[in-house]
This record gives sequence, C-alpha cells and structure tokens, in this order.
Amino acid sequence: TRGCTITPMHILLVEDNPGDIVLFREALREIFLPVQLSIAMTVGEALQILYGQTTSAPSSPIDLVVVDLNLPLTNGFELLAELQRDPERRFLPSVVFTSTSNQHDINRCYELGANAYIVKPITLDAYLQKISATVLFWQACRFRTLPEAHQE
Repeated sequence: TRGCTITPMHILLVEDNPGDIVLFREALREIFLPVQLSIAMTVGEALQILYGQTTSAPSSPIDLVVVDLNLPLTNGFELLAELQRDPERRFLPSVVFTSTSNQHDINRCYELGANAYIVKPITLDAYLQKISATVLFWQACRFRTLPEAHQE
C-alpha cells in the first residue's frame, strides 16, 4: 500500500506434531506475505524463545503465538497462563490451534487470555485455509510504520 511499509510478521508456532508444522509452513507459503516463523515443540522451548533465552534468539519480537493444547510435558494452557502473568507479554496475540472441541477447554483458553480458538480441520484444504485466514487477519491487525519522511 502507498506510504506504508509492512514489516515481516514474526509468528511463534508451538506445536509438537511434525506433520502440522509442515502444513503450517505450506499455508504460509501460499499467502505470499513476509513471515518469520519460530517453532517450539514444548512450552519450555516457547518460553525460551519468548524471553530471548536461546542461542538462536529471534531477530524480531514475536507478533503472534499459535499454540496447540496437546503438547508433551506441559500443555498449552500453561503457556497461555504464563503469558497472562507477564505484564510485557500479556497482550501478545495468542491463537489456540488444536484438535479438541471440548467446550471446557475452549472456555479455559479464553479465560487465560487466548484471542481465538480454532479446531484443526480434518481436510487439507480446510486446514491450509484456516491457517492462511488466521495469519492474514493478524497481519492486518498489526501497526504499520510510516516511512521516516512522513513521521512527525
């Protein structure tokens, strides 16, 4: 768009299923937006990335967290709770992308500050479409920076 620069969006995907990681990457390729993707397979890895405690620390701040609930060791609820406890990260957009449609789980995620809860679709096309729509939505919600010449 004229006068605006879109910086690459940085997404943290917290997912332990390699197949779902591949599908997420495929959906990102199909939307043709600049996206930096960091992947954590556990809540512990996700927290290390969020707090910059990894040797491969992200080059830009995380703009969106996409988390599966069913993770090894500690589940996605704990990540949402940790984000809520942290005053610097409590408003970081978080989307739950998981296989369960249990109403109790859905309510609990929203109580823990999740911005959206999406049940993983069964078909490939629906899966790719849900990811694409989610990323495009959150990309549109981000602030755009004006070129230096237009800032006052």
